[in-house]
Amino acid sequence: MEAQAIIGADGPSSATARGANLARRQEAGVCIEYEMAAVNIDPGAAEMYFGTKAAPGGYAWIIPLGEDVANVGVGTRPAYLHGRRIHDILDSFIADHRIAKDKLRGGKVTAVMRGVVPAGGMPPAIQRGNVLLAGDAAGMVMATSGGGIPLAMVGGALAGEVAARAVSGDGSLTDYTLRIAEAMGRELKNSVRIREVVDRTLRSDRLMDGLFAMLPADQMKATMRGQIPKALERAQDIIKKRSTTPSGSGEGSE
Repeated sequence: MEAQAIIGADGPSSATARGANLARRQEAGVCIEYEMAAVNIDPGAAEMYFGTKAAPGGYAWIIPLGEDVANVGVGTRPAYLHGRRIHDILDSFIADHRIAKDKLRGGKVTAVMRGVVPAGGMPPAIQRGNVLLAGDAAGMVMATSGGGIPLAMVGGALAGEVAARAVSGDGSLTDYTLRIAEAMGRELKNSVRIREVVDRTLRSDRLMDGLFAMLPADQMKATMRGQIPKALERAQDIIKKRSTTPSGSGEGSE
């Protein structure tokens, strides 16, 4: 007996997508995260660190889980590793970063998490026949930040709703693509465009500092959410002109 609807929510290496010929090859991000106890952090602030030393091609983070417990990690893409191992980059961030080391000195690693994150947006098709893809399996990840939990929740809910309607005869599985496009399509496409612009700065701390200086806090938040502020459009032109000059060697923005 063949299932009337199959929802593939089985991650970035989705076997469901491969079985339905919906998989595509794309560059993926790689991440490693430690859960650390006995750290000296602000429990009310999530911190992101950028720079060619702290996190080449990505960013490092300190996310509080309590008064003295936090998730500490780094994410990047293989093209930026240049033979380095990602866990060595995280260890260096914890031990040597001029700001983070004081917060994390004496901390104890209580858990280690590793993962792969889609970095190129959604594939051309997320539905074929009786198969729907949701979450990481469908590339529902913001290319600007690697964040995908809220998008996966929305995608999963819509996949379940569309599948239920189709099985009951009140709709079609082909409705899924349109529903996803309306819910998150524009933001996901914009996030890929933004990442392509920002990629020009990630090899130069000087350019990265200049980009951040051009984006006020509210526009920075909008950018992370897949919105393209005017300041970023202006920055794109400046970055194109300056990206041919030698890159900086400092530690970059925090």
